[in-house]
Amino acid sequence: MTPLLVLVALAAAPPPILGRDVDIDRPTLGSVVSIAGDIVIRAEVTGDVVAVAGDIVIEPGGHVDGDVVALGGTVGGEGGIAGRVVTASLVGGARHGRPVESRFRIALSLLRSGAWILAVTAVVLCAPRFVRRVGSALLTLRWRAMLTGAGALIAWFAAMILALMGGAWSLGKLLVLLGVVGFVVIKLVGLTVVAWAVGRALAHALPAGLRGELPRAGLGALVLTGLTAVPLVGELFWLVANVVGFGAVVSATVRRRHALVPSTDLPPR
Repeated sequence: MTPLLVLVALAAAPPPILGRDVDIDRPTLGSVVSIAGDIVIRAEVTGDVVAVAGDIVIEPGGHVDGDVVALGGTVGGEGGIAGRVVTASLVGGARHGRPVESRFRIALSLLRSGAWILAVTAVVLCAPRFVRRVGSALLTLRWRAMLTGAGALIAWFAAMILALMGGAWSLGKLLVLLGVVGFVVIKLVGLTVVAWAVGRALAHALPAGLRGELPRAGLGALVLTGLTAVPLVGELFWLVANVVGFGAVVSATVRRRHALVPSTDLPPR
């Protein structure tokens, strides 16, 4: 959901502001996008506000008539927000307006867990051989997958910045669209692989009726989403699961392409 919100904001936004803070002190028509900088809203913004690697602060006189998205940052302040508030921060989620009731939070957690169980099941059904191959490798290459995932995510982020800042803006948006779609697909498949591996590791402790591939994968997804509800460490755990899954998929894809390249070595005479 977060990449899609960013994509919608970028589609109607001017070129982003890179590497410096943004102070909106007069009414602004259109979206505001900042990369590696904070955004302070003191007036009305008719559009979305997106900060990548930065915080968003909405002062009492500020108002955003759209969505507010902070990737690698937080959202704060006493101003108004008409749309959704989305954060991807390791130190806590967005806080705006009245706190969410505990019953509503539990319902959202259950809904999220159910959605991920369905998504994982669908991926296992659509690509069972790939999930088995990558999941089996992940059980023995955990740290390598994490390092590969971290490097791949850094490279993806750098490529998105270059796409936004270089060349024609319409071409940059197209490249960002392709990058976001690829990111979402790899994230979904990667988390499916991690869930499959978790279910496989727990198989010996499960009753016979839950040892099948689909029940195991669904249980793995439930464990992953359930651990994200743990205070303080839940978001960190979810980040690690995403990085490991991303790295596992990238590593498997690179290895397979490597294996398909024919050797140029000549046979001995």
